Amino acid sequence: MSSKTNPNNAEKRPTPPEGLPKANNKPDLTRMRKAMSWRAIDTPAYRYILLVTVATLLALLVTPSLFSTTPSYDDQMLNQVATSDIRSPADLNIEDLAATEKKREEVERSTHPIYDYHPQLSNEIQVRIDEAFSAARTRLYEFILHQVVEPEIASTKPKSTENKIDPNAPAAENNPEELAGIRQQKLKEIADNIETYIGKINRNKTLAKDLKSHVLLAHNDFNKTIQAVVPESNYLDLFNNHFSIELSNALKSMIGDVMSRKIINEKELMERGEDGLITIRIVDNASKKTAQYDQRDLSGILDLKEVNRSLWRYTTILSDLGNRQRELLLRVGAKLVQPNLAYNRNLTIEHRRHAREAVKAMFIPIKKGEVIIRDGMRFEQRHLVILRAIENEIASTNPLLSLLAYFIFFFLVLYSLIFFASRNIRKFKPEAKDYTAIAFLTLLFILMVKAVSVVANALDVVLPSLSIEAYYLAIPVAAGGAMVRIMCNSETAYVFIALISLLFGMLTNNPVFMSTYALVTSLIAADAVGQCRTRATLFLAGMRASLVAMLMVLFHSMVQGNLVEMSFLHLLLAAFISGMATGLVLTGMTPVIEFIFNYTTDIKLLELANLNHPLLKKLIVQAPGTYHHSILVGSLVEAAAESIHANPLLARVAAYYHDIGKVKNPLYFAENQREGQNPHDTLNPNMSVLILLSHVKEGAELARKHNLGEKITWIIQQHHGTNLIRFFHHKALEMHEKGDIKAVDERDFRYPGPKPQTLEAGLVMLADSVEAATRSLNEPTPERVQGTVQRVINMIFRDEQLNECELTLKDLHLIARSFTQILIGIYHNRPVYPGSKQQEKPQDARSNPQPPAQTHPDIDDVEDTDDKDIKRLGMH
Repeated sequence: MSSKTNPNNAEKRPTPPEGLPKANNKPDLTRMRKAMSWRAIDTPAYRYILLVTVATLLALLVTPSLFSTTPSYDDQMLNQVATSDIRSPADLNIEDLAATEKKREEVERSTHPIYDYHPQLSNEIQVRIDEAFSAARTRLYEFILHQVVEPEIASTKPKSTENKIDPNAPAAENNPEELAGIRQQKLKEIADNIETYIGKINRNKTLAKDLKSHVLLAHNDFNKTIQAVVPESNYLDLFNNHFSIELSNALKSMIGDVMSRKIINEKELMERGEDGLITIRIVDNASKKTAQYDQRDLSGILDLKEVNRSLWRYTTILSDLGNRQRELLLRVGAKLVQPNLAYNRNLTIEHRRHAREAVKAMFIPIKKGEVIIRDGMRFEQRHLVILRAIENEIASTNPLLSLLAYFIFFFLVLYSLIFFASRNIRKFKPEAKDYTAIAFLTLLFILMVKAVSVVANALDVVLPSLSIEAYYLAIPVAAGGAMVRIMCNSETAYVFIALISLLFGMLTNNPVFMSTYALVTSLIAADAVGQCRTRATLFLAGMRASLVAMLMVLFHSMVQGNLVEMSFLHLLLAAFISGMATGLVLTGMTPVIEFIFNYTTDIKLLELANLNHPLLKKLIVQAPGTYHHSILVGSLVEAAAESIHANPLLARVAAYYHDIGKVKNPLYFAENQREGQNPHDTLNPNMSVLILLSHVKEGAELARKHNLGEKITWIIQQHHGTNLIRFFHHKALEMHEKGDIKAVDERDFRYPGPKPQTLEAGLVMLADSVEAATRSLNEPTPERVQGTVQRVINMIFRDEQLNECELTLKDLHLIARSFTQILIGIYHNRPVYPGSKQQEKPQDARSNPQPPAQTHPDIDDVEDTDDKDIKRLGMH
């Protein structure tokens, strides 16, 4: 009671509304006992703690194998019976080492062995034959020249002639050209008569022995030149045939014909490809170019054993030679023939290595939740391969490191969403309560997805034909976004939907489609509950989400091409169930969230709009004038709210309860006084002002006591702003001039505020003052009503009471027009019925000589206010 007698104890600065710094007032102990004081913990520290907590819990929920252990699977389990279903813990690509190695071996076997073919080798051997035989003949002819021809020439010349041909003499001493000509002539003569000269030598045993020794000295040079080991006996046989050109040509012809075919060392040891092919690589040393082709028929390839038979065939063809010569060519040719086809082992190994490396590792794609082996099945090798790979994959990953990685990921996602929205989305201004509710809904959603995953894995044994994807599609994923839209606003809902869509995609088997599915259905459901006036709206939101979900499934199935399969019907049914479940969840969870977090939703506002509410019933009994005034204010603000796109329901309900504090002392307010009875006549102005100020504080306390919600409570506290109670302020000034009271401080005659912070609070302030002012008009003609509306709004605007809400001059113009239309309809002229007299309108309590409780602008003040700033408000 002391607060009613001492103006200094009046509450000057009540708790500020949501989103503003707290005023320096004492804590409201009554409210703190009634519910959690969210504003007391709405600090940056609490938000960061909540952010870290949510990121940690999300990381714990999604980190695989954090608390689970994987059994070991070895070869001993082969052919044993599985005692339960075993599923994959995550999406994995398991390398099938056995299949990969098998494929590489197949590719390696199918890679043809490479053989180098040297077709020019025959020509090289023939060139060496020419060189070796030519050198041997030259050596034979030189011996004959020096040992037979020159001595014969010397013996036929006169003794006085001292000069003789010296082929070894320097060219300067003997005429080089002449000596060369003579030498060539003699050598040709020797070649033409080789048999004669050999006969002469054979008749001289000493000379014959010297010739043989001389020829044998060139045996090694002959072998080196011909690059073959020709036995001495065969070499001497060639010598006996004088290394003749005919023999040389026959040998070359035989070698060239035989080596025109491909010859290999041992045909039986030839390596072939898996399909019987070999790759022949033609090597051309002259041009340094290679070409290759595959050959399957190997019958044309000879080995060294088959070469001898071919050589015998050619010796029979050489009929111009004698038998001994043909045998000699056979023996020498066998020494000269070389394989022109050789297995290139290094190149084959390299090609096979490249072929192996070109084979990509074969993976077994395993989806999260996919059944690897079912209960009662025997373990096969492929099961053990997959299970061991999963075991190795999990063992190679540090769970704590994965947990840290997921925590960093979720922290960055949450922080970036909040950071961007706070800086760029104008209406995104959630508080501690909103962040806590969003965190609660997020974790609840993740738990629901996890629970559905467990149920899906359990039912998959009974219903294997129903895919896991169908279970996820049936989750009411759109309920979260719609609920945030109901509790907060559309901007906050958009941010929440983006987060939920990302998380939903991460937890399912088809991230891209599932994220899009959650995003689209959530946006549709959130839009449907924008104006939630009835419970049926929640169900209709689920229906809309269901329709869109089915269209999304149809699109996905068209892309996948499974419209004619039974799985399409399963997915379609799951999408339909998702929408229906969304409506049910919204209907059941909305009251729970309202109660836990003390939200004031449109549905709760509809309940509060019921005129049978205990507070309104109390108001109509104890303060009927205030009740009537509140109903009229509600009609005014509802129409004005619709014109400026505010919340009409919130504005109307707030107007119903804005003066409920007057039930404490109803007779101190003019609308509840009887004519001639004014309790303020016996009070000084300070005490009267204290009583008027108390109705705001007491109204807020009654609102909290009856759980009207913060939105209504804040509007009750803001609906007078910091307005000046002009009547009692003037009265105090007059008394001060007479010396009845001391100095007058204007601040003691102003409401403590705060000023209106929202569109709805500003509307209630304007409608409250306008309705009171127009009700005081003696002759409420349309012109006077319009002028009064303009002046009242102008006065409030000039007093800077609307500086902290979002009302614009355009809004004020629309508000004034709406107020004027409603008030003219209320105060229209009524016709005089026959037999009745036109009675004068009784004066309102406000027209008393001393108005008792001016809680609104005095009509005289309104009419005298300078309206030059916005005087045309509401005019067409």
